[in-house]
Amino acid sequence: MPQKNKKTIVIGAGIIGVTTAYRLAAAGRTVTLIDRDAPGLGASFGNAGHLAIEQIYPLASPSVLGNIPKMIFDRNGPLVLRPGYFLKFIPWSLRFLWASRPGAFRRGIEATKSLNRAAVPSWTALLDAMDLRPMIRQRGSVELFETEAAFAQAAGLVADLERHGVTAHIWTVDQLRLRLPALTGPAAGAIYYPDTAHCINPHRLVTEILAKAEALGLRFVQDEITEINEDEAGMVTLRGKQTSHNCDTVVLSAGVFSRDLITARGKKPPLEAERGYHYMLPDPGITVDLPVTFHERKFILTPMEHGIRLSGTVEFAGTDAPPTRNRARMLFQFAQTVFPKLQDTQGEEWMGFRPTLPDYLPILDRRGNTISAFGHNHLGLTQAAVTSQLVEDMVEGKAPRLDLTPFSLDRF
Repeated sequence: MPQKNKKTIVIGAGIIGVTTAYRLAAAGRTVTLIDRDAPGLGASFGNAGHLAIEQIYPLASPSVLGNIPKMIFDRNGPLVLRPGYFLKFIPWSLRFLWASRPGAFRRGIEATKSLNRAAVPSWTALLDAMDLRPMIRQRGSVELFETEAAFAQAAGLVADLERHGVTAHIWTVDQLRLRLPALTGPAAGAIYYPDTAHCINPHRLVTEILAKAEALGLRFVQDEITEINEDEAGMVTLRGKQTSHNCDTVVLSAGVFSRDLITARGKKPPLEAERGYHYMLPDPGITVDLPVTFHERKFILTPMEHGIRLSGTVEFAGTDAPPTRNRARMLFQFAQTVFPKLQDTQGEEWMGFRPTLPDYLPILDRRGNTISAFGHNHLGLTQAAVTSQLVEDMVEGKAPRLDLTPFSLDRF
């Protein structure tokens, strides 16, 4: 039976933490949400807004290994390693290489599928319960191939995706341009994913869910937690820079900053800050009604209620280095090649930290009365609702509805 009125603290007010906090408050628990910043200002503020259920292939894969040297030294490429961060990056990169073995890659696909197949239904049910369904639009998405050489791979990719249960359809150039009239630049064809969806404003989604949770009695505290301790009776004590708290259960979902708190408790997961960029166009000059992923350039265009967002790139440089100048605006230049009438009027650059582990799977685990739910890399928004269900299972002491073995802390 659910343990009503038990006190739970959730650390981290991004989309994972806020969604989890709402679900626990709705289940009757007394919930406090704590974050060093205002809610939704981390990776959840600037994500692509794409519920990317088609993205079942971990980046750590046999096929990517041969391309890494070229990718990381191309300043305009989709993956960049800053030279000054090279030595610090070696331990993570060695684990990435290990996770790229064929067997590990296949297991990663199965684990990602288990979360992604429940992603949109979980979101739909949750948003219906909160009367927030309009925040998500289910119009599908397209993966654009700009060159014939790249598009030659599309049929094989579709066949493999459908073998894994992902619905995908080949679109000709004519079909693509009919759906996206503004796309008048180079294009060879596309894959259409009818079951994907997108969020019209990721930051507003966080704040709207938080408001629903606060109406259920949730309390938000802005503080940086520096220490988690659990006594022999199972009581958890949290110490922050300004406050201290006691609770029955703590949920750690502070993104990349979860690393230090877990490390202090005897575990040291190789959690890295994968720096992602976006360029927000409030007056884009064109209309696009569904997300467009650029296959060759590895970024995504998403229509939102406040304009068009261009999101992507992977940069490894830690959490202290300043953003790379013009890396976000580079995405506009790429997009304008395909959408020539796209306008850069008061474009806004942003950079945030995607919490990423070498095998590109999150950590979903319970140790004592501490529950870990972090490391969702590019799929935090996609997997937030189903993650909150799994956390609720762990908090209530139920058997999780999915096998959590692939997401254990012990895999590192």
